[in-house]
Amino acid sequence: MSLELHKVLLVLSIANSALVRAALEVRIESVTKIFGDNETLFEFNFRLVGRQRLLNGTMIIHVDLDNEYDVSNEDSNIPKSTEACPIKKGEYYARNVEVIADNWVQYTKLGLVRSILVVKKDNVVYGGIDVVLVLSQKIM
Repeated sequence: MSLELHKVLLVLSIANSALVRAALEVRIESVTKIFGDNETLFEFNFRLVGRQRLLNGTMIIHVDLDNEYDVSNEDSNIPKSTEACPIKKGEYYARNVEVIADNWVQYTKLGLVRSILVVKKDNVVYGGIDVVLVLSQKIM
C-alpha cells in the first residue's frame, strides 16, 4: 500500500470516530418519600423494580394542587418553579417509568445527581420526593 492510501485511511478513520455521539445513561439509585411538616397532603409512594430500576407506584394528592402551593426543587440544577400547575386531587399512578437523559448532555454533569422536590404552602412542607440518579456516559 502506498503512503498516500495510508493517509487517506487515517483521515477517514479519524472522521468516522468524530461522528460518534455521546449520550447519557441514567440509573435511578433511590427514591424516598418526604413527609409533611404537620400533615402530608402530597404522598409519593414510589419504588424501584427490576434490574433496570424502573419507577412504579402512586402519587396521592389529597387537595387540589393550585397556585396556592409552591413546587420547588432543592439540591438540584433543574430550574425552580415559583408556581404550581393546577392538578386535581386524586390518585395518579406510574408504571415502569424509565428516565431517559439522551438530551441532558449539555445541561448536567456525570455522576450522582440528587433532586429533592417539595410541595410547600407558606413555607410549610406538605410532602415531596427525594430522587438520586446516577448519570454515566454511553457511546452511541
